Amino acid sequence: MKISQYRKLKEDYKIVLWDIMPYDFDKKFGSEKSLAILKKKIRPGSVIVLHDKPASMANKIIREFIPYALNMGYRFEVVV
Repeated sequence: MKISQYRKLKEDYKIVLWDIMPYDFDKKFGSEKSLAILKKKIRPGSVIVLHDKPASMANKIIREFIPYALNMGYRFEVVV
């Protein structure tokens, strides 16, 4: 992305970059590995990418990950 494109987008949007990709979209990768990535990589301020496509394993891993993260003292917020 060119700096001019960034500046134009910044006028109308808040740009947020993610730092954790658990590969929830890849069935060959497996939900256990995806969950392990989330547990290992989470840190304060993390932005996690999860996919909403039918092939995604996000629904499987999120049920275990959210209680885990809350128990570790993390919280979830909406970026506005």
